[in-house]
Amino acid sequence: VPLTNDSRGIKLGIISRLPVISITSYRWQTLNHPDTDQTWRFARDLFHAKLQTKQGKILNVFVVHLKSKGSRDGDPQSVKWRTSEAIRIRQIIGDMIANNPDELVVLMGDFNSKPDEPATMKLLSPADDGTVVMSDCHSSIPMEDRTTYPSERFPNSVIDFILTSPAMTAKLVPGSATIFNEPELIKGSDHLPVV
Repeated sequence: VPLTNDSRGIKLGIISRLPVISITSYRWQTLNHPDTDQTWRFARDLFHAKLQTKQGKILNVFVVHLKSKGSRDGDPQSVKWRTSEAIRIRQIIGDMIANNPDELVVLMGDFNSKPDEPATMKLLSPADDGTVVMSDCHSSIPMEDRTTYPSERFPNSVIDFILTSPAMTAKLVPGSATIFNEPELIKGSDHLPVV
């Protein structure tokens, strides 16, 4: 569990049955947004864990917790900050897939962004040539059944995601993507588990 930029001690982590080959942190990178000269860093971090599969392949797992919806001066609900995080993530993963379309990539975490909001839309945007870069593995679940953050402040929020590269998407078992809502499984967080 590497340190993050969050002053409240919010950290990111990964638990894996597969051997972890390496972990790379992007927490110190400078982030930009096309609509402002302001710059940011990741609110927490984007970290990249390389895992070794039983077949000897590398599974690239990116874990993120994007900026919360707390407003900042000139940035209501921190939309620009969160979108600047998404822009950089999309560049990193897009470059990786452009260099090797067979890369197995998973991006997962709390995006603090609904499917129709700028950060999520940026992460799901195609490459310049129209090629799919990342897919939402829960997209086949009806929106009314996709709530991942059942709170009074942001009711029925869909803000937690697992996105996959085309090579990883091809390996997914149809219908296996799930959002758990059973009381005995959701005691450890205010977010519902997405698998």
